[in-house]
Amino acid sequence: MNTTNTFTQRKWFLERSDAALFLIAALVQVLFFYCFLYGNATVTMFDSGHYHTAAISLLKNGCYVSADGAPLFYRLPGYSVFLAALYALVGVNVWKALLLQILLAATIPLLIKRFVLALTQRSDLARITSWLSVIAPGYMIFSGLLLTDMLFAWLFLFFCIAILRMIDRGGTLGAAAGAGFLLGLLSLIRPVGHLLLPFLLLFIVLFLQASWVRKFTAAAALGGVWALVAGSWLLRNFLLTGFVFFHTLPGPHFINHVAVRVASMGKGVTYDQAKGGVYRRLQEKTEASIKSSDKQFSEIERCQLFEREAVAIIKQYPKEFMYLSIINCFKTMCALYSSELLVIDAQGYLPSYDRKGLISTVKRFLWPTVGNRWIIAVIYFEILLLLLTAFGACLAAMRYWRYFFNPRVMLVLGLIGFFIGISFACGYARLRLSVELFYLLAAAYALNDLWLWRKSYVFSDERKK
Repeated sequence: MNTTNTFTQRKWFLERSDAALFLIAALVQVLFFYCFLYGNATVTMFDSGHYHTAAISLLKNGCYVSADGAPLFYRLPGYSVFLAALYALVGVNVWKALLLQILLAATIPLLIKRFVLALTQRSDLARITSWLSVIAPGYMIFSGLLLTDMLFAWLFLFFCIAILRMIDRGGTLGAAAGAGFLLGLLSLIRPVGHLLLPFLLLFIVLFLQASWVRKFTAAAALGGVWALVAGSWLLRNFLLTGFVFFHTLPGPHFINHVAVRVASMGKGVTYDQAKGGVYRRLQEKTEASIKSSDKQFSEIERCQLFEREAVAIIKQYPKEFMYLSIINCFKTMCALYSSELLVIDAQGYLPSYDRKGLISTVKRFLWPTVGNRWIIAVIYFEILLLLLTAFGACLAAMRYWRYFFNPRVMLVLGLIGFFIGISFACGYARLRLSVELFYLLAAAYALNDLWLWRKSYVFSDERKK
């Protein structure tokens, strides 16, 4: 037997199957984009408008500034730089830029296939998971939106592959440095990358199967390269303001999504009433600080004031804060990505934070009033996928609980727990998109198990005959 020819044929087959996977993923995502997203003005509203404006500024001015020339601090620059590069290729046309982004997102199934194969050493699970990712609502929706989620998830897959390589190689400097470089890029795209650093350093020290010298060397290499990449942005902000920070989003974010909601629950008033009271106190404190210091507040100082006020309100209502945090984490873990389609279909209408009751909440997703009736089909498909995920996760937990402290298992569980846990302030499905591959892996495990059970059942039934 000519083993060289056999290997060549197998390699050609794998390359051909990967090409088919990419082409079908691109076709599915482009069709989804034109059916649900194309031409809707909501695509450039809210957060998307910030990235769009910043990208245009980068093209025109060559630097990260607002329309009036003031330095931008509110958002991290990573996605705006990426968007500016797309605009440079196709012109300042949102829809053409999104089509290029969709082509990039079509490579996600290929990355998932390689990662799952490296993680589980099972080609059947790798294939099923990659094909599930082609039709996963999360990837289809966010690949066609001007948001950081798709780019972050794409780079995060490279990062996960790099971490696995580091584990397999026992923490070599090159593997650790590569993971640190990718983590640095992630830290400039979404405001969670730098929060992941302590978790990874702890993981290396506790679970990397290597000598203590190798562990600390790998941790130092990862942290050092991360600091070089992310440090350039921190240095820029320090030179401009005298403060070391990543961005000024946390203050308003914690006030609007945590403090006001906690105050609303604690006082028994509506969200708008609580928001009015909180912002009146903030205005009074801002005026008092300006009067005492005889200078205007900078953007970062305003952010820090908001953060302090949010912490004060949380201390005032700790029970309400704990309840809200649990609810938010549960929402991130179980919410539907298709809720984003409901907002887009409603031209950007967001339901209020005031409690609506369980029945009205369920009705909003199971019997929604929509202009595009195909959204309902997406919702029910996503519910089915979540049920498969839960079933697969339970099966895997029952069969592999003995391997709980395996470094690979701890990495997967740790990453899932990290992304769900940091959503305590605001619960949305999109906040778990980075670890959606693990959800799909659980669903793939369930499908594979059901298929094997069906085969054994059919064969045993035929044997009885």
